[in-house]
Amino acid sequence: MLTRTLKALGRVSMVERIICATTPPQVEYALSDHGRSLAEPVRQMAQWVLAHLPVIHDNRQRYDENH
Repeated sequence: MLTRTLKALGRVSMVERIICATTPPQVEYALSDHGRSLAEPVRQMAQWVLAHLPVIHDNRQRYDENH
């Protein structure tokens, strides 16, 4: 699953695949510039979630009680 995810992220240039000239061969992955550009929007979304966590929990509980 991890390999599939890394390939999908590489396909859209979110990560860079680095082949190391070692024996046995090793592969490393790093965020690309494109991937790093997503850091701030994700950070903002996480801050929004944290700020709204009580409301989210209340809504989940209310939903679960009614379904």
